[in-house]
Amino acid sequence: MGYSRWIEVDVDAICHNLAEIKQLVGAATKVMAVVKANAYGHGSVGVAKALAYSGADAFAVTTIEEGQALREAGIGLPILVFAPLLTDQCADMKKWQLLPSIDCEAALLAWYEAAGGDFHLKVDTGMHRVGAMPDTAIVLARKSKALSGVKLAGIYSHLATAQQQDVAESKKQIAVFQKLLADLKAEGIDYGLAHLANSAGLIKFPEARFDMVRAGTILYGQYPAETSHILDLQDPWQAKGRLVEVKTVPAGGAIGYGGDYRCKKEELVGVIPYGYADGFNVMANTRPATIESTFRDILKALAKAAGKYGTVYVRVNGKSTPVIGRIGMQLTSISLSGIAAKPGDEVLVPLRRTTANIAIPRVFTGELARVLDLNGEQEKLAGK
Repeated sequence: MGYSRWIEVDVDAICHNLAEIKQLVGAATKVMAVVKANAYGHGSVGVAKALAYSGADAFAVTTIEEGQALREAGIGLPILVFAPLLTDQCADMKKWQLLPSIDCEAALLAWYEAAGGDFHLKVDTGMHRVGAMPDTAIVLARKSKALSGVKLAGIYSHLATAQQQDVAESKKQIAVFQKLLADLKAEGIDYGLAHLANSAGLIKFPEARFDMVRAGTILYGQYPAETSHILDLQDPWQAKGRLVEVKTVPAGGAIGYGGDYRCKKEELVGVIPYGYADGFNVMANTRPATIESTFRDILKALAKAAGKYGTVYVRVNGKSTPVIGRIGMQLTSISLSGIAAKPGDEVLVPLRRTTANIAIPRVFTGELARVLDLNGEQEKLAGK
């Protein structure tokens, strides 16, 4: 099929990044590759196959469905499910041989009644999203020790502010986790693999690496904010499309919905098969963290209203050119002024990875893609 839009994913780059992480943390520390959210948009099955081949020790996802997809593709390494286990999910968790995250007694007892086996205990050390508070975690660890067929195979927590310059809160969380591990050891409780550090944490806090680290965004060539660039990361991502229309619009012609953009003179206009349904120009909605960031957001909003900020650019035949008019659902207009272009020409598109539509074909590149036949395997999965 001749794709009109696709995302090229260089799995050699991703596996290079894994090697950089493994070298940093050392042979004694395992690396859990986080492939949630379709491997941050890169294609979970293809990425996981390449990472398993290249020495990842385990995988992490958020939902059972994500873990099921990996198992159906033949991934045999341990797979941790981040979302806390619900009492009616034990059968599916067992069926797909996934590691549940347990943080309450009801889930622990349900897992025991289902003869569940291994699990990881999720602890809240300060993020206050999911996880048992440390005192409760100790109680759950004690109970699990007394339940036949249930094994505490891991214990973990999550750093809320590891990417920020101020390390005080992260240091507090690390201290809470360290004390919990010491208390469990003092009671003779084997907690299995301890893991706390995320992408930012494994770089900034060597003392937080413990038995295993969870590598997410840095696997995909991106540093978390406020994090030292100490690794040789490679970017594996490039969204591409082809011009599906090229036309000359007369002076005064309005482009797209609402007619927000009017051509001041005759203008060559192209159309690309990307829009907001594909995640094109969809950005995260975040609350400003400080007065300074609030002020910056206000200035950006004013500049955008004045037409001085927020323009989205793509690249056509090596030249940067702006989107004109409103971004549509799946078709968007771009200016081709000064560019020799025709229908079918390739366009490089700045697409946010985690919001990229899962239906956009991922085309795996690199030597490992050939060795593992990742594109052929993907076509089989798509046709099942």
